[in-house]
Amino acid sequence: KSANSIVPLNGKGINQNDWTKIVYALFKFESNASSSKSVILQLWLVNADGTGNKLVAETDQLDLLPIAWSYDKTKVYLGSTSELSGASTSGLYSLDTNKGKIEKVENLPEVILWDLSFSPDKTKIAYVTFTYKKYSGPVAPYTIHITDIITGETIEVFKGEDRYTKLLWSDDSTKIVFAVSIDPYLKDYPIEIAYIDVNSKSPNKIITNSTFEDYLTPEAWLSNDRIVYTELTHSGTYLLTIQIDGKDKIEIDRGEIIFLGSFA
Repeated sequence: KSANSIVPLNGKGINQNDWTKIVYALFKFESNASSSKSVILQLWLVNADGTGNKLVAETDQLDLLPIAWSYDKTKVYLGSTSELSGASTSGLYSLDTNKGKIEKVENLPEVILWDLSFSPDKTKIAYVTFTYKKYSGPVAPYTIHITDIITGETIEVFKGEDRYTKLLWSDDSTKIVFAVSIDPYLKDYPIEIAYIDVNSKSPNKIITNSTFEDYLTPEAWLSNDRIVYTELTHSGTYLLTIQIDGKDKIEIDRGEIIFLGSFA
């Protein structure tokens, strides 16, 4: 007997850039005659129209989940979360979808890749590091890094006392938007959105909530100078867009709860 569980990252499969194929992870649970259970992680590839479902690879490394396609669409990057029981990415692997071969991506620093985000050309990753203490939680300074996953070159982009989450690259790879939590214990409730220029390494505030009661989260880049974000308030959730200079804020919709799908 077997029971299967499909667990794509963030509840959805990872699409190719041209939206023709989807990769997803499936956990296969099997019981043998001694009533013991074994678990195998399967990685599947399927056409966007639901046809051609194909098993690409199987592994007993159960903490691998698909994150992004490579730019040439021949590989899928997989995040490993074993060190923190799924809390954040601790290692990066690549799956060759033609050969079914899984390899660890070398050249990466030996750190936890918090809030990992791929550049649009999939050659660089941005992530946050900090010191973690068991009883006090994350401790400053918080640092945003960029690592070239081909060469291993790593640069420090920005360091500060605030907690940075939800890193998102602009389409032209020149900027990274992120959420800011003034209090590290409110890491899931950011009250400011900012972006940093990758070349000049200069941070720029987009919008802030001075009351510390409403929580702001960047969701996507609408263009290279405009973002989509959500604002969680006592009266509900708002979906908005705003220029990165903090001007021309537009409300798109509001509701008690808003769940966002993927952005084309």
